[in-house]
Amino acid sequence: MVETDKKTAVVAGVGITAAAAALLWASQKVEAKGPGGFDEAAMETLISILQHTENLDADTTTLINTLNQLAAAFGVGPLENPLDITAFTAYPPALITPVRLPYREVPWDKELVIKALHTNTGVILVAPSQAAARNINSSYWLIANEAIEYRIKNADHIWIGLHPALGFAGDGVVCTVEQGASR
Repeated sequence: MVETDKKTAVVAGVGITAAAAALLWASQKVEAKGPGGFDEAAMETLISILQHTENLDADTTTLINTLNQLAAAFGVGPLENPLDITAFTAYPPALITPVRLPYREVPWDKELVIKALHTNTGVILVAPSQAAARNINSSYWLIANEAIEYRIKNADHIWIGLHPALGFAGDGVVCTVEQGASR
């Protein structure tokens, strides 16, 4: 029992001493030793964080450059957005005469947008060949103001025609795609 009382007295003494030290420390003014009011340990921590951030930036730049080199090895341009766009219209000349879209390269990971003109009164047929553009069962139908997008290498791989029963002369499409070399 005497042992327990001694332990209790020691613990109480340590607690009182710690509380007194904390009160003394809290009552003293802490002077800033570095810029921004930070002490030396805080400044070292901040500098370490900033140096780590610079390393992350350098690692990210290295990764992007490596990806661009890898993309170039596969024949793909830099992984950046193109600088410009192109837009054009196409009109089939007659009901049973599909027309091929003009030559326009479509950059990697971009889509050619084909939209039926809002003034169309009939149905446009979109297909991968002239024969398919004549066939209502092997083409995609577009009504006025409707659009479809394709990820292809070139717009001239697509043909448009007028539906034999629901197409009207003068109906057409407008197409757009990003263009131009990257910076």
